[in-house]
Amino acid sequence: MKLISHFLARVAACGLLITTVQSALATDPIVWQQSINFSNFSDWGPSSQGSEIADDFDLVGTVTRIDVNGYGVGTKDAAFSGIYIRFYAYGTDAKPGALQQEFFIPKNDPRILNQVNSSDFQIALGSAFQASGKHFVSVQTSSGSTEWYWRSADEGAPRGTALYFRASPQSQWTHTVPVLGTANEDTAFTLYGTRSLTAPIITALSTTTLPQAGRLIISGSAFGATQGTGTVRIGGVSAPVSRWADNSITAYVSDGSALGNNNVQVTTSGGSSNTLALQVTARPPQVGHVKWRFQADDLYIQGRPAVALDGTVYAGGVGGHLYALTPAGGLKWIFNAGGPNILQPVSVGPDGTIYFAKEPTVYALNPNGTL
Repeated sequence: MKLISHFLARVAACGLLITTVQSALATDPIVWQQSINFSNFSDWGPSSQGSEIADDFDLVGTVTRIDVNGYGVGTKDAAFSGIYIRFYAYGTDAKPGALQQEFFIPKNDPRILNQVNSSDFQIALGSAFQASGKHFVSVQTSSGSTEWYWRSADEGAPRGTALYFRASPQSQWTHTVPVLGTANEDTAFTLYGTRSLTAPIITALSTTTLPQAGRLIISGSAFGATQGTGTVRIGGVSAPVSRWADNSITAYVSDGSALGNNNVQVTTSGGSSNTLALQVTARPPQVGHVKWRFQADDLYIQGRPAVALDGTVYAGGVGGHLYALTPAGGLKWIFNAGGPNILQPVSVGPDGTIYFAKEPTVYALNPNGTL
């Protein structure tokens, strides 16, 4: 990231923070499912007093830690006496099946990694759960009559199946939650551990025909929780990626992909996937005063875009993506700021540096999209 010395005083006055981006650590998540889309935000529960919520994940590897987002009872509250983490088999009816492993972590146990009172739990299991594919995980507090609610993860939901609820160990698992109705979302959690490397598999594309700069959703498995060094290629040409999850990737057709029939392939550290065919077409011609349109992978774009001297258009979406578009409407690159709230206008400096803010950080990018 470039040093923005002449902005420091102004940024400090605004209460913003300029940060650098560090390289990936060994504690990177292996399953990431957090609450991003705040416009569809809701909370599910309670997951206490005997009631329980479970959600599915797909992983071959070991799980040693889980972080969950919630509210209600906290780790230091008087009513809190501990927390249960349970792993269930994935039943033939796509519901939680047999209990495979249960962990109980009592209050003040060092495996509760939170240093302050919090309803967002960070739990080290102490011993590993061996995941062999699809499973369910549940989190339940031991807190008497004080309830804890598990927050939802709406982005791309449901991933696999929506969350399940049961009022007691004797009750049936169901998508119907008291008061809130039928759940169509996931729960907000992150799993840490090690993933056994397997080659990704593409099972479906959102469409079989797309114009250049069109948005493509790739469904499958073993893509990995985060992109890392993973790539998507359309006709052998690298495709800009806006979202990456273990079973779904959103990418765009580069102008470098030839018109006509092209193969779509995902490559990760586990290997290269099978290929599926995509027919690439030219962008639609100008209609009236509208030269071209671009579909951002965000709910909307709030801040005013910026135009560089070479005609490149830079636009920031509220989901945390900065898009660089050619004067003809092609997509050059996407920078993912790792979370929502690019709300203010984008600016371009005299040397071509692109400036934008995502609460509470100010970014300065090179014209090629690098920090």
